[in-house]
Amino acid sequence: MENFICILCVILIIVLYRLYRIKTLHFSNDELAPFIGTNVIMRLDSIMYGVFGAFLYYYKIPIWRKYNNLFLILGILIIVLYTYSIPGFNYSIAEVDSMKPLGCLFFLPKLSSMEKTTWKGAKFVTFISIISYSMYLLHTTIVLEVIMWPLFGFFNLEDLTSYKVIVLKYILYWVLTIMLSSLVYICFERPMTNLREKLAR
Repeated sequence: MENFICILCVILIIVLYRLYRIKTLHFSNDELAPFIGTNVIMRLDSIMYGVFGAFLYYYKIPIWRKYNNLFLILGILIIVLYTYSIPGFNYSIAEVDSMKPLGCLFFLPKLSSMEKTTWKGAKFVTFISIISYSMYLLHTTIVLEVIMWPLFGFFNLEDLTSYKVIVLKYILYWVLTIMLSSLVYICFERPMTNLREKLAR
């Protein structure tokens, strides 16, 4: 119970701090998005939602398993409501940054129950989950800023908004991200993980 209260207190403190900073800065949502998105302290509640999920899984496993379908529905509703512009629903950047991680948390009970599947695409999904950290590190700084923007600038395509160019950019973005992330995982992340396990024995 003490751990539960501690986790909730940390989440509450972070959310209140973010709200305080937003109120004192007087920025618009467009100005706040990059400020909050690049400020680690402002986003620590996202990590704490994961900690809260781990707490539920470890100490409240019956609830975690019994209501996994309900949690999944709640997660989908939250993600949809806070991602797409729905008439009658207006949210601040502070609300969005708090609710989207919560929506992702509600996906976990159902996803953790899917231990085996005959779906042919499962191996690809598993592989993407394995290289996901490398994808997180590379997708913006390396793929977009170092490779794609200079590449499209060289061919004078950065300002083109035709359907074909947009599709080309999108496909190239994913291909480069997955390829480079795979290389980083195979050449660095996996060897380092294996080395860590050997040293821990």
